[in-house]
Amino acid sequence: MNAHALARPRPARLAPESSRSSFKLGEAQALALKFDADMRARGFSPRTRDGRMRALAVFLRHLADAGGVERLADVTASHLREYQTAVCARKTRCGTPIVPGTVMNYLVSVRMFFRYLARTGHIFADPSTTMALPRTARRIPRDVPTEREIARMIARVPRTAVGARDRAIIEVLYGSGIRASEVCALTTDDVDLG
Repeated sequence: MNAHALARPRPARLAPESSRSSFKLGEAQALALKFDADMRARGFSPRTRDGRMRALAVFLRHLADAGGVERLADVTASHLREYQTAVCARKTRCGTPIVPGTVMNYLVSVRMFFRYLARTGHIFADPSTTMALPRTARRIPRDVPTEREIARMIARVPRTAVGARDRAIIEVLYGSGIRASEVCALTTDDVDLG
């Protein structure tokens, strides 16, 4: 997915620019689209870019709703602290607080966006440099198969061309710990046989 995350109809969308807010939403969205193009050029995956753009849409909605800011160049560290407080108070559809990892994704997306804006000269100073990010617990994966279980799994793979592929997939997953989605995205150009 891509920059269309800003344009998709979603619940609680940003209201069009109106008298209640002087925030220049269209200008901010145009910069967000440039940010998405920059992420694409830097090799970010479509899934990562889509997540960043969705988080950015939440931030832009917050700025438009909060008022007091006309342009992104007017955003201060104080505005970002207010946003951080609002993000931490967000609830899921079920009414439970969002998890720290999700809070982190929202805030990292905003920080990346402001770094991009400063790097490309759209703003003079990056107000996100003082933004404190929440600590997230590093979880150890549950139910990691043992070497014996992996050996049994590999022994069941048929001795065919497709079986050789499946065996390689199992060994890459177990040996490297990368995500299944990353294995699915691998191409022959990603493999160094040298």
